Amino acid sequence: MRGAITRRVLDMLARLADEDHARYLEFWREFGGVLKEGLAEDMANRDRLARLLRFVTTRGGDAPEHSLPDYVARMPAGQKHIYYVTADTVA
Repeated sequence: MRGAITRRVLDMLARLADEDHARYLEFWREFGGVLKEGLAEDMANRDRLARLLRFVTTRGGDAPEHSLPDYVARMPAGQKHIYYVTADTVA
């Protein structure tokens, strides 16, 4: 039962992210940390969770608004690697 509910919630969040970007970003600001924890704790749903994550990029502002699939779609031809920095704040 828990697995079915988890999948249903993740599917609902994926629809929200696709259909209403602004509302999903509100959700992300409040619960993004919980989704990040899910990557380490829920291996069965790792791919679904990864699509829901949002990141700060050099093309965006200081807000985490970009998904990994969006970033990969914008990568220049021939780019093979993605470099990243982790920190508590953008500053």
